[in-house]
Amino acid sequence: MDTEKKKIVAVGFILVALSYMSIKLSTPALPLLQYQFHTKAFYLKLSGMLYLIFFAASQLFWGAISRFYARRHLIFWGLGISVIGALTAMLSTNVLMFIIGRIIEAIGMGIGSCMCRILMSDRLEKLEIAKVTVFFGLIFSFMPFIAPTTGQYLIILFGWRTIFAFFCMLLLIYAVNVSFLLPETKSNEKESFSMDKILSDYKALLCHPVFWSYMFGFTLYVGLMLGYYMAIPYWYMVHFGISDRYYTFLALFTAIPNVLAYYYGRFMIKKLGTKQCINFAYLFGALGAALGMAFSLWWKASPITIILPLIIIAVSTGLIQPSINAGLISHFREKAGIVSALIPVFGFGGAGVFFLLLTNISLNTLWPFTWILIGVVGIGMINRSILKRIGVEL
Repeated sequence: MDTEKKKIVAVGFILVALSYMSIKLSTPALPLLQYQFHTKAFYLKLSGMLYLIFFAASQLFWGAISRFYARRHLIFWGLGISVIGALTAMLSTNVLMFIIGRIIEAIGMGIGSCMCRILMSDRLEKLEIAKVTVFFGLIFSFMPFIAPTTGQYLIILFGWRTIFAFFCMLLLIYAVNVSFLLPETKSNEKESFSMDKILSDYKALLCHPVFWSYMFGFTLYVGLMLGYYMAIPYWYMVHFGISDRYYTFLALFTAIPNVLAYYYGRFMIKKLGTKQCINFAYLFGALGAALGMAFSLWWKASPITIILPLIIIAVSTGLIQPSINAGLISHFREKAGIVSALIPVFGFGGAGVFFLLLTNISLNTLWPFTWILIGVVGIGMINRSILKRIGVEL
C-alpha cells in the first residue's frame, strides 16, 4: 500500500473514531443529567436513541451528495455542524436544549463512518479493504471502553460540560490535520446535483437481494452490540450498583473477543469468502443465545450472566463486520456513496432501537435479555435461509 493510500486510511479511520466517540463520550453523564435538568430518565434515554437515529439518517444525506461534491469539503462541513451541536449541548440549561444540541451534533458526525468507506472505495481494492477494516474492529471494540471511561473521568474531575468542550477541541485538531494530510480522492468529473439520480440509486440498492443478504445480519448484530454499549451506564452503574470509576471497564470483556474475531475474520474472508465467514458468525450467534437460555433457567441476571453470552455474540459481530464492509463496498463500487451511507444507517438505526429496548427491560430476571438474543439470532438465520432459497450468492 503506497503512502497516499496510508494517509487516506489514517484520516478516514480517525474520523470514524471521532464519530464513535461522539456517541459514547457523554453516556456516563445521562444518569447525572436527570437530576441536573430535573427531568425524567426517559428523556435522557430518548436523547441517546435520537442521537443514533439522526446519526444514521444523516448518512443518507452525506452519502448521496458525495456523488457531487469534493470529499474534503464535505468533511469540513460535517465537522462544523458537529462543533455547533456540541457547543449547544455543553451550554444546555434544560433537557430540550440538550436533545437539540445532540441531534445537531449527530447530523454533523454522520459524515464519519460514511466518508471513511467512500474514501476507501475511491482508492482501495477489495482485499485491501478487507485488510484495513481491522481498524473498524479496533474502533468498534475499544471505543465503547475508551469513550465512556474518558467521559466519566472528565465528569469526576471537571464536570459534565467539559465532555463537550473536550470533543470540540478534538474536532478542531482533526480539521487542521485534514487540511494538511488528506488528498482529494474524488475524480475531477463534475456532475450536476440531481435528486432524481439520488433517489434512483437508493431504490436500486434497496431492491437488490445481495444488499439484504449482507445487511440484515449486520443490522441485528451490530445494532445489538452498540445498543448494549450505550446501555452499560444504566445496567451496571444504576441497576447493579458498580462504582462509576470502574463500570466502564466491563466493556473490555466484549471488546477484546470482538476485535480478535475482526482480525481473524479478514483471513477467513481471504481463504473462504464472505459467505462462509457470515455462516460462522451465525453459528457463534446461536451458541451465544443458547448460553443465555441456559443461564436463564438456573441463574438470575447479573454482570456475569449477561457478559458471558455477549462475549460469544461479540465474536459473531467481529466476523460479520469485515464481511459486510468488504463485500458490499466491492460489490457495489459504482454506488460507493450510497452503500457507504446505508451501512451505518442500518447499523446505528438498529442501535437506537436496541438501546431504548435494552434500557427499558427488567433485569430482575435474565429472560427478557435472553429473548432479545434469541430474536436476533432467529431472525438473522430465517432471513439467511430465505435469501439462500431464492439463489442469492454473496
